[in-house]
Amino acid sequence: MIITSPKNYDQAVALKSYCDGYLVGINDYTPQFLSPFSYEDFLKLLDLKQVVILRLDLLLQERDIAKYKILIEKVKLLEIYYYITDLGLLNYLQKLGLIAKVIYDPFTMITNKMDAKTYYELGVDAIAPSLEIPYRDVLSFTEPLFYLGFGRRLMFNSKRKLLSLYKEEKQLDFSLKDLTIVEEKRTDILPIFEDGGTFIYRSYFVNNLFLTKDNPQIKYLLIDSLTIPEGVYTTLCQYYWQYLNAEKTPKDLENYLKTNHLLTADGFTYQDSIYQKEEIINEKN
Repeated sequence: MIITSPKNYDQAVALKSYCDGYLVGINDYTPQFLSPFSYEDFLKLLDLKQVVILRLDLLLQERDIAKYKILIEKVKLLEIYYYITDLGLLNYLQKLGLIAKVIYDPFTMITNKMDAKTYYELGVDAIAPSLEIPYRDVLSFTEPLFYLGFGRRLMFNSKRKLLSLYKEEKQLDFSLKDLTIVEEKRTDILPIFEDGGTFIYRSYFVNNLFLTKDNPQIKYLLIDSLTIPEGVYTTLCQYYWQYLNAEKTPKDLENYLKTNHLLTADGFTYQDSIYQKEEIINEKN
């Protein structure tokens, strides 16, 4: 099942022929850089007869839970699924009898088949393995999975507003939109966002579309639109849909990525993530 993340309702309509469903947040409950919809446009998605997944993939503080409970009370009778990260929110949905509609993605927590089994036995619809483990480990999972087919990996997340703190400390004046950072000892250009906290993404896109094509355990394969221009993203989804239906070749898709400067890398797809000593990192840089 191909899941897309349209930036607005009109794009959702344009994507309808090239996906099985949508991952979409709602204003005031999802950071703005993830392109949430108004509540009215979110409801309109249901008329498109696609799978609709409400994006709530945030780690919440205790004082925030009440706000999200109000939203869930509004939507709990709708035919939607819930993509969540916070365990407290999962417990609340379980109490409401909605656990079977939960796609649980605790970011880096599900790293082996025992983790997957434990979380899935809570009664959720699907679980999301950590993106920091190699794909060969994912192949050992027997539970329905939510997996990133194409998009950026979140590298860092903090509740602190680090960009605003930096502006204040250095007495600078700059917009908080469309920013990137470069670490002192590295050359990677990292997208950074501030909205209810700080989010830093890796410098490249991960392309798992060919790798995951024939994995029957992947129930939801996400093509994520973050930092991809709207027109480029719509065509990307079209290309992949046509590839699945033998109308495009892998080379066609690779050429499209190259033409539109969508830099891809394997990340941890083929290698274990490990801690490296500082002298090894310095030597590489």
